[in-house]
Amino acid sequence: MIARTILCLTALISGTSAGLELLQGRNPFGARTEKKAGTLKIPKSDPTGTDIMRFDNGDLIHGKFGGLNDRVVWKRPDIDRPLRVKRDGIRQIVFNGGRPGIHSSKTSHVSLINGDQIPGEIKSLTDKHLILDSPVLGELKIPREQLKSLSPNPFNGKLTYAGPFTSDNWVLLTYPEVEKKKDEEQKEEIDQNEEEAEAKLPNWVYSGAAFFNARDQAPLVRKTDLPDTGRLQFEVSWKGRLNLNIAVHADFTRPIIPEIRQEEDEEGEEAAPAEDDDKSPEKKKDEEKKTEEDDSGPPAPKHEILWDLKEGNALQSIPWLQRDNTGHSYTFGSSYVLNLSSYSSLYRCEFDDNGKAQIVRLDGPRVSQSLSETGTATVDLRFDRKKKFFILYINGNYAAQWTDPQAFEGQGKSMGFSSSGNCKVRLSNIYVTSWNGLRDTALSMEHEERDVALLINGTDRFSGSLTKIDQGTAHLKTAYAEMTIPVSEISSLELKKSTMGDADNEKYLWEDDSPSILLFKPLGRLSLTPKGSTDKTLEGHSPFLGNLKVNLDSATLLRFNDESFDVTDWFNDL
Repeated sequence: MIARTILCLTALISGTSAGLELLQGRNPFGARTEKKAGTLKIPKSDPTGTDIMRFDNGDLIHGKFGGLNDRVVWKRPDIDRPLRVKRDGIRQIVFNGGRPGIHSSKTSHVSLINGDQIPGEIKSLTDKHLILDSPVLGELKIPREQLKSLSPNPFNGKLTYAGPFTSDNWVLLTYPEVEKKKDEEQKEEIDQNEEEAEAKLPNWVYSGAAFFNARDQAPLVRKTDLPDTGRLQFEVSWKGRLNLNIAVHADFTRPIIPEIRQEEDEEGEEAAPAEDDDKSPEKKKDEEKKTEEDDSGPPAPKHEILWDLKEGNALQSIPWLQRDNTGHSYTFGSSYVLNLSSYSSLYRCEFDDNGKAQIVRLDGPRVSQSLSETGTATVDLRFDRKKKFFILYINGNYAAQWTDPQAFEGQGKSMGFSSSGNCKVRLSNIYVTSWNGLRDTALSMEHEERDVALLINGTDRFSGSLTKIDQGTAHLKTAYAEMTIPVSEISSLELKKSTMGDADNEKYLWEDDSPSILLFKPLGRLSLTPKGSTDKTLEGHSPFLGNLKVNLDSATLLRFNDESFDVTDWFNDL
């Protein structure tokens, strides 16, 4: 069981379509697989398809999704007929390796009271219904009581990163491996003709649009175009005492520290030139070298850049960490690092002109976060490079803020994550967006009896009663006047709580205890009970939206069971 699941994890972390569906003994379809103690045979590539079907026990199989009814239809060119797999025991289906063939760059969407996010353009709104033109559901009529918020232009329409729908372009930072010498007898036992690799459990595992870390503090980083004024928002789940480091505006550049090597005193063993031989080549060479060193002055420290070591776009490990230099500066370069724990702290990390690391904790309020030993939180870190300002929200509530009294140090645009201590971490729903400078959250806009409109300029907001949306214009009745606002100028509309239905109401009960979840790129979440599907279209039912026909072109993941996390509770129970 352990060997089988380790191989599955290796497949997940690879970020490729390699056919790693090796099982211990038999696979779900009865085919016998090879097994050898201590080693696992890993194919170099997989021509069978880029879709992935993953089971509750951790097994997976590559191929092509062919639809579903009472069973999932699965196709592979190496099998003469489609496989028909019972849906019981299937955890999820990943479409095209998490890389949808067609997806929109638009971020307009509506949020429902059950947590679903439906992408689409708002056509009209009355006191009864919303009409939404959705790229995944077509024209949709949604009862107003099911609406929580409308977001015509979230993030001011600027979305730099959303994911992780795939592990592409993510990098694991590791220590350089020390080559181990093997005895001659051990070398003779190795069959050079066999392509075998020992499967090792990785530091981070990618699965189901999330990254999991359960082993050590190895950083997970990505070269991302963080804006000057922007937001990094993500969802973190943890087990144990949370201790998470988040690096922003990191340049991953550091000075090269020369190795100090003990020189062997072998001068007595070498033949030295005669003292009276003024024209010896060795003496002339030493004199010329000394002259060059005297003329050049003290050399400036040389630098190394992490991204120069990156090869291709697939998830990869780079030996970057240094055992003798473990500070944030040596890991992330010049950057700002947020430490998220019981109390949050922000550190300024840099190097001086002589290449010496400097780490300074910025002054800020010590506000207890009240984070339990196990939990889930939405973290929203906002930053303004020009104003040298940071503000942190957790679950929509203000947590802390900092201002750097010096020049903004973080000149890079990359980000990174690492955990400390014995904390297990799951990262998902990561968004890098622009920020309008507004120093509060949508949570502060919620009101029992008022609809609240926030404009894209980040400063203007109006509250009252949203009477209708028609022909690209929102009509808002306030206490002082009736206003008309172009929808193109609205960032979001938070609807009054008094008009929202209760998601726990009996009429919203699911046929099954746990609905299936569809995720879309760049954003979108839809819960439904699947009824049938082709490889392009899925039909299902939602007590909120009725019978649905979903276009799968921009779908990244179909999760059959939304009650538990992937990777078997962070590897411990494998």
